[in-house]
Amino acid sequence: MSRRSDEAEAVAEELLLELGGALARYGTPAHRLEDLLSAVARRLGQEARFFAVPTGLLAWFGKLGEQQAGMVRLDPVSTDLGKLVALDVCVHRLLETGDTRVALMRLRAIVAAPPKVPVVIRILVQGLSSALAVQFFGGGLTEALVAGLVGAALGGLGFFLSRFDLGHVEAVIGASFAAAVASAAPLVLGPLREDVVTIAGLIYFLPGLTLTTAVSEVATRNLVAGTARMTSAFLVLIQLAFGVALGSQVVRMLPGLPEGPVTPVNGPAWWSLVAVVASGLCYGLLFRARARDLGVVVLSALLAFSTARLGADALGPLLGAFLGASLVGLASNLYARWFNRPALVPLVPGVLLLVPGSLGFRSVVGLLQGDTLAAVNTGFQMGLVAIALVTGLLVANGVLPPRRAL
Repeated sequence: MSRRSDEAEAVAEELLLELGGALARYGTPAHRLEDLLSAVARRLGQEARFFAVPTGLLAWFGKLGEQQAGMVRLDPVSTDLGKLVALDVCVHRLLETGDTRVALMRLRAIVAAPPKVPVVIRILVQGLSSALAVQFFGGGLTEALVAGLVGAALGGLGFFLSRFDLGHVEAVIGASFAAAVASAAPLVLGPLREDVVTIAGLIYFLPGLTLTTAVSEVATRNLVAGTARMTSAFLVLIQLAFGVALGSQVVRMLPGLPEGPVTPVNGPAWWSLVAVVASGLCYGLLFRARARDLGVVVLSALLAFSTARLGADALGPLLGAFLGASLVGLASNLYARWFNRPALVPLVPGVLLLVPGSLGFRSVVGLLQGDTLAAVNTGFQMGLVAIALVTGLLVANGVLPPRRAL
């Protein structure tokens, strides 16, 4: 084999490893990642095998018995839909031209590009998404105001902690702060639903999407990746529950707190639609979707919410979640086929409105409070909803495959 051929193979292997690392960091599940990398390797004439887990990507190049191994250590960041689209375009051009050197340069430029949404806007949007989430948990304007302030404060806290490489304690600190504010707010604003304020304020931290992805990976036989991701989701839930218990217990020592239950607020149906549209825009900005894709994100959120709500009213919550996930999956795959773009763009925001993150949080909090029966029941419901969502997505992929891995 010539030296030029060796160099070309080395560049192709480097490209595949860096591409896999970038896709994993920006939110690609293990089964989609392995399928995409295998397809790209075949088109480049490379014999390669890949094994993806949430914290790393392993690759073997060459024939059996003559393989060379490669590894990328991963530190996943939040989902970035804009960069996923850019990476998808990069892969498409690579498959058209076969020029691995140019593709590697484009890939590195995409990864190095700074976020398009300023930090201040992201903080404000996180606060707005928490305020809007109150509508889905039966809160009113007072709860929305407090939850919005909590969400924005946690957005600023996350940015501050990331600058000092302290993101691993963000969940505990954020949950303690949210619970403390929710418990102390009645001193100033009168009685309010503290549980709604806490859950809505922490909506960005709830690992419902991670849990659903984990179940999906297990269902597609990616057992190691799914188990690791599921463990991570439960660890976040435990951290959040511990932080809530700590923050609320400290504030409970203050005198003069009003006591007694607060009646849930059920707003008009049109307000729910407004909240879904605004939440879709917020999720699009938080997940760094391109401006031209925000309309698709909002439509996906509306489809998910309306289908799940109507299905739950007619058939129950489990079938409602199944129908919502099925239609969102079908619409996402149709979008991928029609516009030749990643199905994850409409899929992630749509599924986010269906995921059972709040159920898992309430289950762990119930365990900490000693209400074991209710906690187990809530946790079981969370598992059933997650399975219903994954089943709906798998059915959608079986009926209408997206034609591409992303």
